[in-house]
Amino acid sequence: HTHTEVVCTNCPAGTTGKRCELCDDGFFGDPLGQSGPVRACRACKCSENIDPNAVGNCERETGECLKCIYNTDGFFCDRCRDGFYGNALATAVGDKCKACSCSPLGTLGSQVSCSQVTGQCLCLSNVEERDCSACQPGFYNLQSGDGCDRCNCNPIGSTNGQCDITSGQCECQPGVTGGHCERCEENSFGFSASGCK
Repeated sequence: HTHTEVVCTNCPAGTTGKRCELCDDGFFGDPLGQSGPVRACRACKCSENIDPNAVGNCERETGECLKCIYNTDGFFCDRCRDGFYGNALATAVGDKCKACSCSPLGTLGSQVSCSQVTGQCLCLSNVEERDCSACQPGFYNLQSGDGCDRCNCNPIGSTNGQCDITSGQCECQPGVTGGHCERCEENSFGFSASGCK
């Protein structure tokens, strides 16, 4: 007698194969219980962060998402990938994951990753802003790459304790000079909070 192989032609939704034993592309499960309990094929859950026209979006047995888009990552494409922050589950693409864009000069170890929620980069000492791009008030020299240095402006001779963010030159009262506004100009006297005469 001849042994004829049965081929199913009308598999339930989400299944495929000669015996409807596999999950279709975009579905996951184990319809015949080949590696454990029977699990009906269910659509992959990738947080709407996959291209619906792509093939192989998820692993057919576990449901792990394999082709996250919009800079998302994770088993369900439900978080931002490294170097990005925001809400991977936001409905508008523009609200999803944005680049950290950490300033390499102001960021500890020149890291490119940031807090996945707030986007705050890990700043060096006396450096501020979300992207670590500026010195705190009263500090300068971001370009050193080692954090910002204190201005050390003379509290009497300077106008406000702030200094030039590159050179460190303090802003002096009239008739006062020096990098830290610490002395009267030549031919001036009476060092005081109102300047020199």
